[in-house]
Amino acid sequence: MQATISLGQMDVILGEPARNLEKARAFAAQAAARGSDVLVLPELWSTAYDLERADMHATAPDEGTFAAVAELALEHRVYIIGSLLGKMPDGGVGNTAVLFSPEGQGLATYSKIHLFRLMDEEQYLTAGNKLALAETPWG
Repeated sequence: MQATISLGQMDVILGEPARNLEKARAFAAQAAARGSDVLVLPELWSTAYDLERADMHATAPDEGTFAAVAELALEHRVYIIGSLLGKMPDGGVGNTAVLFSPEGQGLATYSKIHLFRLMDEEQYLTAGNKLALAETPWG
């Protein structure tokens, strides 16, 4: 089976999740209109590297911007993935991606394991500790 993938490339506005979410909404609509199966958004697309305020931006993977993405996936019937600042089980903040299904369900959650020192990620973020796999129609 073949998958059609749309890439949502954008200039992320630092620390402005509401404005960046509007861009993601437009990408989801465009991806659906093109018949795409998957929309891939950039790393930390909702806040960029506003790491000094990571605690303020972070939510659980079923709340906040994550929940908004789940709604977009359901509304447009596409898989959506892109990382956000997510609360980790230990209380830290991770660079976390959730793959949402066209039914709006989180199929897999992955928090970046290898933090990028040149962006000072290790000073603000908690590294994940496991890989993630999801069943999709393509594998």
